Amino acid sequence: MASLTMAQAALMTQDQLIQGVAKHILTVDLFANTLPFVPTNAKALVINRELTESGSGFVDINGSTDSTGATVTQDSYPLGRIVGDVEVDDFEQVAMSSINDQMGLQTELKSKAVGRMWKDKIITGTGTFPQFSGISNLVDASQIIEASSTTSGGALTLALLDQLIDQVTAKDGEVDFILMNATMRRKFRALVRAQGFSNEEVELGFLDPITGDRGTQKIHAYDGIPIFRNDFIGTETVNSGSGKHRIYAGVYGEGEGLVALSPADNDPGIRISVPFLSETKDATLRRVKMYTGLALYSKKALAKLSNLSAA
Repeated sequence: MASLTMAQAALMTQDQLIQGVAKHILTVDLFANTLPFVPTNAKALVINRELTESGSGFVDINGSTDSTGATVTQDSYPLGRIVGDVEVDDFEQVAMSSINDQMGLQTELKSKAVGRMWKDKIITGTGTFPQFSGISNLVDASQIIEASSTTSGGALTLALLDQLIDQVTAKDGEVDFILMNATMRRKFRALVRAQGFSNEEVELGFLDPITGDRGTQKIHAYDGIPIFRNDFIGTETVNSGSGKHRIYAGVYGEGEGLVALSPADNDPGIRISVPFLSETKDATLRRVKMYTGLALYSKKALAKLSNLSAA
């Protein structure tokens, strides 16, 4: 009597299917989860920024006083919107949701995509409508330090990192964060080890506005300042030399530094519509969206160290 073949056995069994989808498209960025949100009642947050200082001085007896007034300039930071639709065929939802709820799973993945877009544009946003300006475009030219003026760039040193930190003066020299990608973080850690020191760590609380997850996490630090690895920070061309790295330092906070924006009528984060029917297909849709932006109160709240080589 012939044994049961593998092909026949396969017809009467089923591979185990795990619920959910393992995430593979990932970019390291904890920084976005620590940004404070400021609500705005309009389509943009308008900031009056001091341009020239009001006059004052010592006065002799019967001397004239300085009546020179301060001048201000106005900057506008608009809200942007990131939108994506989830569309699931109604037959698939009914017939193929025994293990994975098709609408629920696709809504979760769409929310992840919207969240990744937001986190990316925190760094790379161009400010060209309908995008908001990201950190790379918010940093003022007067706040940029070049590691080298050459095409080949310069190597990261602790002295350069100190110079970057000193450039941030919006909170009387206090600095809330340092941002660098994985390549520069490896360079930084090697510098610390070369000095015979161990790498410093701090513990930070976080709240992910996309998933609602909250908790604490230990991250590397320099002189007590958290160093966030952010792999949305790519390379750039400086002095005609391509592939150059950069590092940012800055402060958070309403009235002082960098903040994320959200509409005043709702909590910050993802908005998911109620399901609605397609007009042309036997399908149901949900709209996933985020209304948000980025604003910088003081130009002295953000600085950049540029033209860093990977060597």
